[in-house]
Amino acid sequence: MRVSHDPLTFEKHIIMLLKGMRRNKKITQSELANRIGVSRDTIARIESGKARIYMAQVVAIAKALDIVLQDLVSVTCLLYTSPSPRDRG
Repeated sequence: MRVSHDPLTFEKHIIMLLKGMRRNKKITQSELANRIGVSRDTIARIESGKARIYMAQVVAIAKALDIVLQDLVSVTCLLYTSPSPRDRG
């Protein structure tokens, strides 16, 4: 098993998953912002990669979207630990 050399960082994968889940649940950036007590601009900057996302924000967003944080992190970790076809030999 090896760590992926994907140019996307762990943080960007988390953001992409959260954004996708928000959209799938048909929740607007404004609605999500209201649920977690931040501005819509903050959500927009996080989702666009213009602002960092902190663990407390990940937890708040996951809770607001009714996502189990462990599941979110597990999916992201799989992207980084999946075996490469080159490793098979």
